[in-house]
Amino acid sequence: MQKQTLIVVFLILALLSLTASPVLATRNVLWPPAYVQERDGWCWAAVDKSIIQYYKGSSPSQSTLAYTYDSGSPLDGATLDQANSALNGNGIRSSRQYNSLSYSGVQWQINNRHLIFARVTRI
Repeated sequence: MQKQTLIVVFLILALLSLTASPVLATRNVLWPPAYVQERDGWCWAAVDKSIIQYYKGSSPSQSTLAYTYDSGSPLDGATLDQANSALNGNGIRSSRQYNSLSYSGVQWQINNRHLIFARVTRI
């Protein structure tokens, strides 16, 4: 399930990168590195590692992220706040949005070379 979530997030980012600004003469395509989650519950750590690598050029291991920022059981997965703390703790300015991101908001993020970390869950 978590691997599927990670794949879905990267597919959404890739599709949005390619289609978010069709009226512009040039398009910004963002290609963050993709990492496979190393353990169950670490999909967030794989995504955080990808984001940190994209912006910084190097990143801590998924294990380091999980054991440093997941205050519960690192093998059970992290909350969005913990995943956000891991980004902030590694010098990536990140904030959490509690409502939906509009199409123009997605467009702005991509045109300004900002990645979007989205968590997809079932209701």
